[in-house]
Amino acid sequence: MHYALAITVLAIWGLTSFIPGTSGVNDSVFGFIYLFILISAHKWYMKPFTLKQTWLMTGTGLGFFLLYTCASVMLSLFGIDKGIFIAGSFKLPVIMVGFDMFLLFDRLSFRSRIINRIARSAFAVYLITDYPATRTLLWKHLFVLENLYQQPFAILQILGILLTIYLVSAL
Repeated sequence: MHYALAITVLAIWGLTSFIPGTSGVNDSVFGFIYLFILISAHKWYMKPFTLKQTWLMTGTGLGFFLLYTCASVMLSLFGIDKGIFIAGSFKLPVIMVGFDMFLLFDRLSFRSRIINRIARSAFAVYLITDYPATRTLLWKHLFVLENLYQQPFAILQILGILLTIYLVSAL
C-alpha cells in the first residue's frame, strides 16, 4: 500500500506540477511528507538505480527545466508573463535532479574531518537561523542585503556575512 501511495502522490503532485497555475505541495509539513513517501518507497521497494539511470533522470529533469525556461522566455516576448513555474521547491524536475544528485554523491567515498565538523553543525545552524524571530532580526535589522547589492565587492561582503552567521550559530 505504501508503494501504491508513492505512485499516487507522484502522479498527483508530480505530474500536475507541469501545469501552470495548479497548487501543489509547498514548503510545509506536507512537502516533507511528500518527499518522505517518495524517498522511502525508493529505498524500501525499488532496486538501486544504475549510474546510467541516475544520469538519465538528472538529464530528463534538467531538460524539462530548460524546456519550460525557453517556453517562458518565448511567452514573455509575446507579452505573456507566467514566469518559470516549474522551478519551485517541490516540482517534479527539481525533485528528479535533487534526488539524483544525492544518489550520485552517495556512490562517492570521501572522508574529511573539516567537512564532517561543518556537517555536524549544519542542522543546529538551520534551526537557529530559520526561527522566525531570528530570521527577522538577521535579515531585516542587522544585515539588510538589499543595501549591499550595488556596492563594490557585494558578493564577498555577503559571503562574509553568511560565514559569520554560520560560525556564530555553530558555536
